[in-house]
Amino acid sequence: MPATRDPASSLYDLPVPWTERLHARLDRRPWLGIGMLYALPVLLMLVARLTLVPTLSDAEAARLLQMRAWAWFYGPEHSPLPFWLGHGLIRLGLPRLAILLPEALTLWGVLVLGYATARLWVSRAHARLAGASLLLLAPLSLAFPAGDILAVSESFAILALVGSAVRTVRRGGWGNGVLLSLGLALCLIGGHGSLLFALVFLLSLGLDRDLRIERQRTRVSVALGVVGGVALAGPYLTLALLSIPGTPLLLLFPPPEILEPFPRAMLHGWSVLAERAVLDLAFWGGAALILAPVLLRPSRAIDLWPGLMAQSCAATLILLAVATVLERGPIITHSGPLACLVLVPLLIFTAMDRLPVAPWRRLAVGTLTAAVALLGPLTLLIEDRFLLPTCATCRIDADFKTLSHRIAAVAQGPVSIPDPWLSANLWRHRPDLVAMEGSKACVQLQTTAPPSGPSTPLLLPRLRYSGPGIPLALVPIHRSDCP
Repeated sequence: MPATRDPASSLYDLPVPWTERLHARLDRRPWLGIGMLYALPVLLMLVARLTLVPTLSDAEAARLLQMRAWAWFYGPEHSPLPFWLGHGLIRLGLPRLAILLPEALTLWGVLVLGYATARLWVSRAHARLAGASLLLLAPLSLAFPAGDILAVSESFAILALVGSAVRTVRRGGWGNGVLLSLGLALCLIGGHGSLLFALVFLLSLGLDRDLRIERQRTRVSVALGVVGGVALAGPYLTLALLSIPGTPLLLLFPPPEILEPFPRAMLHGWSVLAERAVLDLAFWGGAALILAPVLLRPSRAIDLWPGLMAQSCAATLILLAVATVLERGPIITHSGPLACLVLVPLLIFTAMDRLPVAPWRRLAVGTLTAAVALLGPLTLLIEDRFLLPTCATCRIDADFKTLSHRIAAVAQGPVSIPDPWLSANLWRHRPDLVAMEGSKACVQLQTTAPPSGPSTPLLLPRLRYSGPGIPLALVPIHRSDCP
């Protein structure tokens, strides 16, 4: 029997012959097909990172050093789930995957959750493109190689909260209540942006007069979800409040890096907020221009839920703008607090649902999404083939395995390494050579030799290309218990 398709699938019907077979297979087993389809760009990015980038970046090195020891709370600027998964992979002897696999799984989860949330309002074919189009957000499209794992994690938590809340309020049931509790717990422990959005979203959900009939009908399931989510996240939030010195508001708003006078703080803080938001929506701005005629003539009355989502996201951004003034400095240094912008593509597809779109516009949006999905691997490939062979100061192409053998031949016992980048990359190959924090070490690995005193010069060689290495020095630490 031929597969049936939604009558409004014209948006996803790109004018390419083989897409008919793809549509039919996706419609037979939608969740399996969507999972495999969204796994393709993520796997491509993961393979590119494993094969073309042999060393960790500075941010990845800092995360790896934190992952080595298990902790319930890694700080308000981190989502604990990637760290917990990374620690488990480290215990299994997979330190490289401890950094990359949580990012890949979270990005794949964002795409699948985007599809699941979009299906609550739009047709199945629209939801497929809506989920894939989340790659047009800068924090997601650049997750490999230069993405922000906090932004990706918080986007996942926000989509989980919104999707589970809609299902629970619309349909009720104990199962949906459990999903709401899980989504709320993910948001409450996810970081600055997801925690702030969760509070604003729940407040809007409780006060919205247009939803009072649905809330009354499913009040037991909603109450179960809210109480269960707070109960699940309660121990983590309690530990976070006990671990943070100063005001509890540090859980919601990160502290500014620079304190400035009031007028300058307002202008500087808001300019950083606007710059970060524009960067996060840069690719989606191009897609919106392509679809502009359709967006100017919505196909039907806007549903209550997309309006509530837009209201919550706008309120979150307003609170961030006010906080930049009250704290007298820019508090937006990464994309985490702006994770609610992940809802923008879903709102756009809601407005244009069930409208015919010209074939060239459909092809242009699909091509833009595919190009952004390939942006990360292509950037790594270009750097590997053209930049690294001629770069004398690049630290990506470093042979830490050879360096570990040279240090083991010279040093006796673990080595103290103040530089986090050197420490994490060396620890990947020889954990026994790196002294843990607080442990005894008689030798220290430094990036510059001291002007006087004994030292052993070393060189961090290149791995794949010829060129000068990075000079290092082993300097003895004068301790009474050292030989």
